[in-house]
Amino acid sequence: MNILPLPAEAASKVDGLYGRPAATPDVVVVLGPEKEAAAAQAGDLADSVALRPGTLPARSVWAEATAADSFAARYRSAFGTAPTEAAAEGYNAARRLDLAIRPLDGTEPRANLASALAKTEAGIGW
Repeated sequence: MNILPLPAEAASKVDGLYGRPAATPDVVVVLGPEKEAAAAQAGDLADSVALRPGTLPARSVWAEATAADSFAARYRSAFGTAPTEAAAEGYNAARRLDLAIRPLDGTEPRANLASALAKTEAGIGW
């Protein structure tokens, strides 16, 4: 599976993620403050499924939760600080991809993948 983060500069912020895949990416993840511009870029990749940011829960859920198994607690344990909104968006995107791809056992058929991603746009369990 290929994932192309947009805007392209977002890839440079992730260790080991660089360049653009030679093959058409299965999924284009649109994150960051330039979401609208990146979404327009994603439109140029007609054979890819675009994953636009989903709705994040209240900040208290993703940044301040104290339960040991919460995203916030795991993030603080790993990085020593509270998660940023960008980290929460990345986690949200990864969880949504997992929830969509696992039942399909892959990214095909693309229409089913797009439909599964749309079902989580309003939110996921945190």
